[in-house]
Amino acid sequence: MLHSSPASLDVTRLAAIADGDADVIAAVLELYLETAVEALATLSTAARHGDHATLVATAHRLRGASASAGAARMASLAAALESGAGRGDVLSMSETVIESLRAELACVRVAAAAMTSVAA
Repeated sequence: MLHSSPASLDVTRLAAIADGDADVIAAVLELYLETAVEALATLSTAARHGDHATLVATAHRLRGASASAGAARMASLAAALESGAGRGDVLSMSETVIESLRAELACVRVAAAAMTSVAA
């Protein structure tokens, strides 16, 4: 049973998605982490090349995946990047937000590891 909510992940959200099944929660987190890592790589490349369309689309996907997985801070940062890229503010803010996403993803990894060990 999951006992507490690490700050970077919403246990309630994850439990609802997985109907409380610890194995499903672990699978959701594993898939989310893979998706987030790939998205961050794509975002970094798009930012370096000033590719607004890829930034917006990838940030949008990361926002949705993060919200679905209960990673609210990641979702919020991705939304900020999506909005800024949509306005064309790529050079002024994208690298800063991408670095913040990387830092938050590290926190999500720690929280996911703690959650899955508590659930086991």
